[in-house]
Amino acid sequence: MNPIDDLEKANKIINYHKDELGLKGTYELKIKNNFSNLAKPDSKSLLLPFTIRFLRYHIMFDRQYFKNLNEKEFTAVILHELAHVREKHYLKSYVFWAFLNLFLYHTLFQPYNFEIWFIPFAILSFLGTLYFMDRKFEFAADKFAKEYDNSRYKTSMVNALKKAKKFRYKKNIISKLSHPTIEDRIKRLEDS
Repeated sequence: MNPIDDLEKANKIINYHKDELGLKGTYELKIKNNFSNLAKPDSKSLLLPFTIRFLRYHIMFDRQYFKNLNEKEFTAVILHELAHVREKHYLKSYVFWAFLNLFLYHTLFQPYNFEIWFIPFAILSFLGTLYFMDRKFEFAADKFAKEYDNSRYKTSMVNALKKAKKFRYKKNIISKLSHPTIEDRIKRLEDS
């Protein structure tokens, strides 16, 4: 298959699968050149796709990565992102973190006058939530994309990850904690 180069076609794929999954809301693909100012325009640096919501869902793609995917690989990556939305992964992480901190604040920090330690603990618990919950969510979204439509996209998801591996994808401290390595994700997909 030829690489997708038509933004309108890409948005149709997103909306088709969004409707198939029964997801509500407006979804829009955003293609950006190098998400970071640190990257040179001609560099082989890449930020992996992600989804944010501000009035509507925006699925963010790096232009280099987008241009290197064929239609099935693009669809597998979109299914991965839609799985995060469908399963409310981000909401679950933040709700868990908030309840953990409220519970511990009222049972440990406040009664024993340890309020001064609460903010460092809240930061550490946020990072721990990323490490223990969000990594599992990444594997779960990969599994969903792989198993969707009778595993039609299994090899496509693996190929899309292998293409991402060719780039020097950017990992800050948050993404290092929240995302397993591409190698781990590929291995998990190939082993199951």
